[in-house]
Amino acid sequence: MSVAPASPRRLVRNLSFLGGGQLVTWMLTLVWTLVVPRLIGPAAMGLIVMATAAGGILTGLAGMGSKPMMVKEVAANPRQAPRLLGTALVVRSALIIPCAGLVAGYVHVAGFTGARATALYLAVGLAAFSLLAEVIQAGLQGIERMGFIAANDVINKGLQTILTIPMAVLGFAATWLIGLQVAVAGLVTGLNLVWGRRFRIEWRVDLDDLGAFLIHSLTYWAYAFFFTFYLWLDSTLLSLMAPAQVVGWYGVATRFFQTLMFLPVIISTAWLPRLAAAYQRDPRTLEATARIPIVLAIVLGLPVAAGVVLVSRPLVLLLYGPAYAPSVPALRFLAVTCVPMYLNIVLNQVLTASNRQRAWTRVMLVASACNLAMNLVLIRFFQAREGNGAVGAALSMLGTELVIVVVGIWLLREHFRAGVWWRFARALLATVVMAVAARAAGSRFGLWPEVVVGMASFAVLAVILRLVSSAELSELLGGQPLPWIGRRRGPR
Repeated sequence: MSVAPASPRRLVRNLSFLGGGQLVTWMLTLVWTLVVPRLIGPAAMGLIVMATAAGGILTGLAGMGSKPMMVKEVAANPRQAPRLLGTALVVRSALIIPCAGLVAGYVHVAGFTGARATALYLAVGLAAFSLLAEVIQAGLQGIERMGFIAANDVINKGLQTILTIPMAVLGFAATWLIGLQVAVAGLVTGLNLVWGRRFRIEWRVDLDDLGAFLIHSLTYWAYAFFFTFYLWLDSTLLSLMAPAQVVGWYGVATRFFQTLMFLPVIISTAWLPRLAAAYQRDPRTLEATARIPIVLAIVLGLPVAAGVVLVSRPLVLLLYGPAYAPSVPALRFLAVTCVPMYLNIVLNQVLTASNRQRAWTRVMLVASACNLAMNLVLIRFFQAREGNGAVGAALSMLGTELVIVVVGIWLLREHFRAGVWWRFARALLATVVMAVAARAAGSRFGLWPEVVVGMASFAVLAVILRLVSSAELSELLGGQPLPWIGRRRGPR
């Protein structure tokens, strides 16, 4: 089936939905952050981190990595969405039972009792609802209806914030707060199933469709297995090798770090169906389609990392209070991790769109091995020497992401011509100048002037150094000409 080129205006609309939704969830997260961690303390925060990590692991394993596959298939051939999504719902529903058995075995082997065991069992509910909601979200992403994806995040975060804060004020235990997350996830999943009616999902089970789905998912599942192992390994090992208080320190650092991922997540979410459709039309057009997301990942990762490193201490004290001051070193390492991780997220989407997910699976295999080795050494070292194994976990993630980005650039070396590296050099220069200006303002006037000066100086330098060309800005704005930006004269 021939895939028509996507409308530039649709891209602008989708980016607006995702960006606006992220702004709202940021505000909700800020409110949650200012209240809940202070009230419940680092130890209870550690239990929430443990449940979230366990739910993420189960979702990654039972999801079989099939979400990007579904996005690609729906984007390339929307007519197959009813059968594909129906099959995915059946498969994922069946895999919830093994998830529960896996958690029961882990609780028994690790010897967890009381609140720790309860938190892990509640994680099964988080995983179950995530597995079902992801199917509908993949279908909506495939047809580029990003407004529903943004609404999903806003409703989920909004309900959690509105309901969790009163419970924390009233002194409810961490397990009750996790139970509330499960209930909200169930409600949002039901809402997604209502949205999924636009696909007219075929709920019947066809053995041929089931077999094809499982076979097609194998390469994605291998990637999902290693990616999940790598993504949640640090929190899991930290919970085994350090007290719950240390896990809580790492939890607030990773929670803030995850909010910084909104930029590459928006970029990758908006561009994956476009990349897949471009490759379906003509593989030779993929490089041109991937140019803007790669450039955005490079240009945005550097200032975000530098900015968070500069303001990490006053920011942690402002948001979480003195009890979480030991999380500052971990947050700084995680902030630097934004530079390679932003690019890695986009490179993963480009490889997935070009049916090269097996290559990225091998990358994640190497990354998982590196991450395991580094965590075992560094968590133990920093826990024994500094009483803060969270620093070792954060440093392990940074080291692993650097390994991944080197391999990823080599795999997609045709996308990294001289112009891309020159763009990186200009972005690095702008970031250094921004950091100097922001630091000078912060030392004299405080946190908020430092943030404002940093953002303003980088914005001015981005225009002066042409970090994003006028043609790229025009494409981002729906193909509208930009006469107010100096155009390049003659061929480049």
